[in-house]
Parts: sequence; C-alpha cells; structure tokens
Amino acid sequence: MSTSAPRRFAESYVEIINRGAYSELQDLFAEDALFLAPNRQEFRGRPAIGAFYEDFLGTITPTIRIASYVEQGNDCVYELEAVTKGETEYRLGAIDHATLDADGKVVRFTVWTK
Repeated sequence: MSTSAPRRFAESYVEIINRGAYSELQDLFAEDALFLAPNRQEFRGRPAIGAFYEDFLGTITPTIRIASYVEQGNDCVYELEAVTKGETEYRLGAIDHATLDADGKVVRFTVWTK
C-alpha cells in the first residue's frame, strides 16, 4: 500500500523531532517555503525555518505523536500530542497544516499551539 506525500511528510516530521535531529527539519521544506509559526511569527526559506526549529525545540525537547490526521490533495492537517522535558503525560500541543508541492516539499506550513 502506497503512502501519500502529505502523510510521509507528517510521519517524517514526527520522526525527526523525536530523534532530536532538529536541523534535519529544514530538508522537508521547499527552498522558498513560508512558515507561519505560533505567536504570529513568520519565516521564509529553509535556513530561517531550520533556525527556528533548532532554537525552539532545543529548549523544550519534546516527544510527539500524531493524535488525528486528515488530508486532501497536497494538504494535510494533524493534531500533535507532546510530552516535554519534565512532564510524564502527553498533552495536545499543536495543530499543523502543511501544503506540499509536486516534489513532496512543504511550501506553506502553519502551526497553532495551545
């Protein structure tokens, strides 16, 4: 059974974060990708997106899992549950919306946090 590009992205995103390899996240994005981050932050391009993830995730060191997932065409939306440093229970942490290009790279990514 074949997995769609949006699902492969979501699963790779989770796997990379759980390995703590935050610098690899930028490789999931197109060169000129737009990332609309929490707190109305906006980042454009792989280097800026990568820097955000390395700085932010390095401070909270989360373990995440997909709680729910839907997709249509080249778009996917999923809820993430997370356990962060010092916690023992998973809690809803974010809702992500990704739009992928024909090459399977994210061109637009929006993250809402609790």
